[in-house]
Amino acid sequence: LSQITTMEIMLTTGLLFALALSRCIGALSSPTPINILNLDQDTVRWRRVSAEMSGKGVPKRRINRVSAIYGKDLTSDELKDNATWLARTFCTPGMIGCFLSHKKNWIEVLYGKYQQQVVLEDDVLLSDNFCEKVDELINTLDQCEETRGKWDVLVLGAFGSVHPNGEIGVRDVNAIVAGGQRKPRKITRTIRSNLLIHIPRRPFGTHAYIVSRRGAQKLLQKAKLASGHVDCVIWGMQDLNLYACDPMLAHQNTTAPSTIGAGPWGLERLIPNDLKVDDYSGVTVKWALGEPLIRLPVLNFILTIGKAITLAVLGTVVGFLPRIPACFLPAHLSVVTALALLLRIMSLPVSSVRCGIKKVPSTSKW
Repeated sequence: LSQITTMEIMLTTGLLFALALSRCIGALSSPTPINILNLDQDTVRWRRVSAEMSGKGVPKRRINRVSAIYGKDLTSDELKDNATWLARTFCTPGMIGCFLSHKKNWIEVLYGKYQQQVVLEDDVLLSDNFCEKVDELINTLDQCEETRGKWDVLVLGAFGSVHPNGEIGVRDVNAIVAGGQRKPRKITRTIRSNLLIHIPRRPFGTHAYIVSRRGAQKLLQKAKLASGHVDCVIWGMQDLNLYACDPMLAHQNTTAPSTIGAGPWGLERLIPNDLKVDDYSGVTVKWALGEPLIRLPVLNFILTIGKAITLAVLGTVVGFLPRIPACFLPAHLSVVTALALLLRIMSLPVSSVRCGIKKVPSTSKW
């Protein structure tokens, strides 16, 4: 009886070991999954992004739809547990929901079976041969001596200061306000597609990136609470081993309506749709000016980039007009400086013991 029992134990142990081994081998041999963040009610955007995936040859077996978090559905307790006081006061519900949707995906990467996963937003536009280039980039990161076992995030598409040559221009205004700049540096190239992997100065945008398990753990430890725009917060983290590729493999569809609040208003609607901030990122001026900066409490007024620039310029001009009180201009500049300081603070990652890694809003189930 004891011999049979021992044999059964050995057989069971062997089977369990074989099962675990096959799962590990399967995870290593399976292609990296592509997770697309999409609100349940936004079926139009899902059809559009599905058509984009199909048109660029992305296999359906690699695509996972992630049910994004709708900020307006969050309860007051969920907001307190997952967002800072500043975020709850000055962010739109869409901004908080966007941050927590990405956080939800980091949790999946941390506890899932894959070593890394691709994260896309549902307004993304992809380059040709997207999957082949993604796989090649991952293999290159895992083989390069400098990045092997050390890389956290590879940005596949972004705007801001992301040119590999570190070119400086109007795109750097956001970088100056948000902080978190890096020293640009070229790392290596892929062999087949000749894609450059480099360290960008200061990227913005979370419409396309690859996050490793190591990177997901770091993001969840350092940025547990939504504190502002998710891209302003996480891409400015200096201890995040962040890389980008050139040319970029994805761009944001700037003709799609924003899901985080605001949009073009007034004179901004007269700006031509094809006028771009820069050709490299493809971001249009109309889209950039319509992006929300903060929500002003009490008034419930969303201050966009365009509105902020307009008010700052008009206030300064008015301050130099005759018969305007001498105290107006200093007061106006003080308000502008306070706004810039607030945005800088809200761009800092915030961790809290109140928010455990696995604690996510009840509305964020897969």
